[in-house]
Amino acid sequence: DGRRLFIGWMSIWQYAQQVPTEVWRSAMTVPRALALIEADGQYSLHSQPIKELNQLRKSSEKVKASKFDLKSDIVELECYTGSGDFKLVFSNDKNEEVVLEKKGDQIIFDRTKSGITTFNENFPKVHTSPAEGIDIKNIRIFLDRSSMEIFFNEGALVLTELVFPTVPYSTVETQGLGDDVTIHQLKSIWNQ
Repeated sequence: DGRRLFIGWMSIWQYAQQVPTEVWRSAMTVPRALALIEADGQYSLHSQPIKELNQLRKSSEKVKASKFDLKSDIVELECYTGSGDFKLVFSNDKNEEVVLEKKGDQIIFDRTKSGITTFNENFPKVHTSPAEGIDIKNIRIFLDRSSMEIFFNEGALVLTELVFPTVPYSTVETQGLGDDVTIHQLKSIWNQ
């Protein structure tokens, strides 16, 4: 249908052979459609989850954005930001957490307390990405048992992160988001 599709390897060689998994090593990203977008004479590459992923949605609900529970370990979140900075904290009852935030012109992803992190000294890090010139209005997050794929502004900026919580993240606390977050419970693609 003319789309340019992409799927990537979700790991790096620094610790690809050491990740704390049992029957598999590493995974692939969700499939994405690539598009070259022009704005004010400047071109940028956007990477969006393919529309076919919507078929994985089992149920959807809107929740208030300040604090809410996740009912599954395989979810998609759609968030809308206010103006300025924001923060999302994903946590579980083992005091493990992942922090995603925007501070000024930086997107920050902190997985230092995300769960199992001691398998390699390069894993428990704080990752940053410049957000200069991007007025972030929406965030789409795919969370599963060991990864988070985060799409800002319809794929203008994308982060893909591995996480290894000992139990699934069950609560999300937010600051600086709009009033509602939509949670989509997703079907697993694995035979169970």
